Amino acid sequence: MALIQIESEAEFEDVLSRDGMVLMDFYGSWCGPCQMFHPVLEEADQQFSDSLTIAQVDSDRFGDLCDQYGADSLPTLIFFYDKKPVLKARGYRDLASLKELLKIARKKAGLDVVE
Repeated sequence: MALIQIESEAEFEDVLSRDGMVLMDFYGSWCGPCQMFHPVLEEADQQFSDSLTIAQVDSDRFGDLCDQYGADSLPTLIFFYDKKPVLKARGYRDLASLKELLKIARKKAGLDVVE
């Protein structure tokens, strides 16, 4: 599955409604750490496609969503489960760090932790 690029607030809500864990990456096209993080997200999307939906939210297009979810620095990663935020992290992450965040998010959501 390819990374989902959010194109509307309705699509954002649709993605949040998916079964399982959802990771929203709030980013800016002009943001250096965001650009460095993109390949990490692509790799994570391949590795975790059966247990994690990953979508990207452009902060320039969706400032209201950034405000609503407190994405006040970029990149901001928010893990959602059952349409509720369960974990927020800011800044660039490598794949190992992202895996650890996923474990923490799954635990906070009351899900089994996948190694």
